[in-house]
This record gives sequence, structure tokens and C-alpha cells, in this order.
Amino acid sequence: MNSAKALPRVLLFEQHFVMRRTIVSVARDLGVANVQEASTIDRARALLSTDTFDGIVLDCDDAGRTIDLLGELRHGKFNSPADAPVIVMAAELRRADEQQLEALTVTEVLRKPFKIGDLLNVIMAGGPPPVTL
Repeated sequence: MNSAKALPRVLLFEQHFVMRRTIVSVARDLGVANVQEASTIDRARALLSTDTFDGIVLDCDDAGRTIDLLGELRHGKFNSPADAPVIVMAAELRRADEQQLEALTVTEVLRKPFKIGDLLNVIMAGGPPPVTL
């Protein structure tokens, strides 16, 4: 298991408490990542403004606001690298949202429901190359 200092710093934006806490707990217990959590898009924006993250996991239930946040990241408006790996979690996406996510170089889209192990595997791999939706 890695020490806490060696773990990647990951921002998780997930609105649903049980899902968010489960991801954070499992990632920490398995030594996969040091996860900072945000329950709202505004909290995620605030954390991105003050901290640097190696990767970002975004809930996309409110696609418009999530895509706006991702656009800000890609345009270098936060402390994290503009090209940081981004994993999006979504139950449903409209084709237009898929196209925007693809244009913003999303690393992975996980369709809800998914296994937490699938998310952790993407985080541990540092993310696969950007996907075509």
C-alpha cells in the first residue's frame, strides 16, 4: 500500500451522499487516492480554485453546470493542470452533452450504475486516453 503522500490527489464531485462517501472510503481504505469531496458544483469550483488535484471525478447529473466547470478547468482557470485527467459519472447524457464532453477531452465516462472498482481502476491507471463517445 502507498503512503498518503504518494497517493494521487483526486477531487470528487458527487451530489449523492452515500455514493460519495462510499467512493471516498473505499479509495482511502485501499490506498488508491487521497480524495477530497464536494457535494455541490460550487464547492467543487471553490476547491479547484484553492487546491491542486492530479485528477478530477465529476458527477454529470446536471450536465450543463458540470460541463461549464470542466470548460473552466480546460481553459486554465484553476490551480490544477488544464489537462488533468477527468472522469465523468452519468446516468444519462444527451448527444449534445456527449459531444461537449468529448471536445473537452474527458478521460473516461462511467455510466451509472457502475462498480466502484471500475472507477478506482481508472484512477489507478492514471486514466486511459481520451474516449470517443
